[in-house]
Amino acid sequence: MDVLAPEELSLHLLREADARHKPLSDIVLAGQRIGRTVEAAVLEAAFRCDSGYLLFTTDDVPGEEFLGIHLFSPEFERLDTATLGGMYSTGSFLLLGVEGTDTVRFRFIGGTDWRLKVLPRSRLRMPLMPEARGVSRPLGFSRRFEITGRPQRELSD
Repeated sequence: MDVLAPEELSLHLLREADARHKPLSDIVLAGQRIGRTVEAAVLEAAFRCDSGYLLFTTDDVPGEEFLGIHLFSPEFERLDTATLGGMYSTGSFLLLGVEGTDTVRFRFIGGTDWRLKVLPRSRLRMPLMPEARGVSRPLGFSRRFEITGRPQRELSD
């Protein structure tokens, strides 16, 4: 798995977040818009992997940050997506490292090290059984990556 520099893959903001909409950005590959969008404002990290491209994004909403995780094929067809975070949670993305050709370690919320493993093919998932506290996905019965972590509950003042 290769970490991509901003000049290799980036986002171009089309619409900022407001009360009714999430932000929307074009995906830019090697300086060219490719005609694919993602609901995000900030690209936290991007990787090239055997399955295609893995993007970590945020919405740039202070005090209520969610981490979007998106896996795209080499042709930028969306293969899988998940969200990490919670209402009124604060998160800051920190890349901890890449392990082998399929795993990324990072921190975001919950005082834990998260691990994302890209799977070589789709695997069955049970939609009502979350992978870890704070991880959510659209309704569906398959996944192309798995996320593990043991987040601690955030304390409120």
